[in-house]
Parts: sequence; C-alpha cells; structure tokens
Amino acid sequence: MPFIGNTGTFAIFLKSMQPWTFPASILSVLLGICLAWKHDSKFNPLNSFLTLCVILLTHTAGNFVNSFYEAQSRRFFVSSLTRRRTLELNIHCGIWSYFLATIAFTTLAVLSDAQFRQEFGVFAIGILASLLHGGRLNNNILGELLACGTFGPLSVFFTYFEQVGTTHGQLSNSWIILYSLPFTFFTEAILHSQSTRDIDVDRKAGSRTLAVIVGQHGACQLNTFFLLFPYVIIVLMATSCSPIIYIPLITLPFALNLCKACFQGKHFTLPKRIAFLDVLFGLLYVLSVFVS
Repeated sequence: MPFIGNTGTFAIFLKSMQPWTFPASILSVLLGICLAWKHDSKFNPLNSFLTLCVILLTHTAGNFVNSFYEAQSRRFFVSSLTRRRTLELNIHCGIWSYFLATIAFTTLAVLSDAQFRQEFGVFAIGILASLLHGGRLNNNILGELLACGTFGPLSVFFTYFEQVGTTHGQLSNSWIILYSLPFTFFTEAILHSQSTRDIDVDRKAGSRTLAVIVGQHGACQLNTFFLLFPYVIIVLMATSCSPIIYIPLITLPFALNLCKACFQGKHFTLPKRIAFLDVLFGLLYVLSVFVS
C-alpha cells in the first residue's frame, strides 16, 4: 500500500468515503422493503439488492464530493501533498460511484415493473441532492435539510415504489413520510453533531450551518431535540398502531447520555456515537414495524 506523508492512500479513501454514515441509507432501504412486504405483500430480492446499490452508491458519491470540497478548502489538511492526493482520489472515486449508481439504476429500471418516468424522476432528484449537499450546499443549513429529505422520505419511498411497482400502493405517501421521520431526525442529529464539533472552524470559514447560527449552547439544545424527537414519534405511532412499536425505546438511555455528552463538550466522537445509536434504534424500529 503506498503512503503519502503520514497518511496512507487507503486511509484517505476510508476517511473520504465516510462509511460510518452508510446506516442512514441502509436503514431507509430496509424500512422501505419492510413496508412493501407488510402492506402490499411484495418482496423482490433482486430489486431489493439493486435498490440498495443505487442508494448506497449515490450516498457514497455524495460523500466523495463532500470530502473533495473539504479538502479544497484546506479545512482539515496540513500537508499539501496529502491534500492534493485527496483531491485526486475524491474526483476519481466520486465519478466512479456516480457511474456505478447509474449502471445499477439502469439494471433496476429494466427489471422493475415501475414506470420508468417515475423512477427516473426520483433517481434524478437523489443524484442532484447528492451533488448539492456534497458540493455547493456543503456546510450550509439548506444542505443539512436536503440530506435529511434524501436519506429519509425519498429513500424509503424509492425503495417502496420499486418493490410495489407503482406509486399507488396500499400505503399512502403521507404514511411513508411518517414512517421515515425517525430516520430523518437521526440523520439531522448526525449532521448537526458534525457541525457542532466543527463550529469554530465553520465560523471562521464563513459557513452557515445550523450550529453556527444558534451558537454552541443552542446547538446542544437542538442536538437534544433531534435525538429525542424520534422517540416521541415512536410513542405516538405505538399508541395509534401497535404497542410492539415501543421496542426501540430500549435505546432511549443511550440517547440521553449523548445529549448529556454534548453539553459536557464531548463533541469529537459524538457524530460516530450518534451513528451507532442510529443503527441500534433503526434495526429495532424496522423489526418492530415488521412484526406489529
């Protein structure tokens, strides 16, 4: 493995790809598959795999675009050689990720029963959102909102749509949005915790993240809201649908600890810890929806 300065190429690749953010996409796909099976009795293993490839590759490409702009702004790089290598690697990997996502989508479109115009429209929105969030809207409150919509309702709807083969399944769009809201807020919690961690650097760079706008204390208060509101949604859904949906409440103590950690200034590891909580919560949530 070649090394550049003190940083190996593979280490740069992993850091740029940000694989610890992938649960946001994977969980949305699992939820869409679960909803299609539960409400429409539809499950296509090949379409499920291709849908996961499309969403995950688009997510990966967006991460490479994001890392490219981060490296270009020289925010986190001290070595010019490492920075130059990171820029080159992100360009190549980003292009390949978008190319492979397009191949996966084309294959899915051929095999799927869904109308091409509708599925292409959703795919195009996802690609555009990936480019904008990673690039022009990087470190901007609008970029955060765009990412939440993409990794929440849009991904769940696309997966459900590809399974059912029509936009007129048994589950309405309103219910799809409701089911996806917990993942939407967890995605925002991850992004917001990153902004809270980097608030001083972002402020100096002129970025307009939500954390920069509200300040350090306000950012921790919002972090608490983003972490705990999914549990409020769970309680409301369990009350109206099935008590089984209470199962994800098992993870509530972990969320409370992360809220406390933010106010204590433990920001460095907070994004990855929230991502780990997202995995635990998400798996229990999908399971509870499936068996409810």
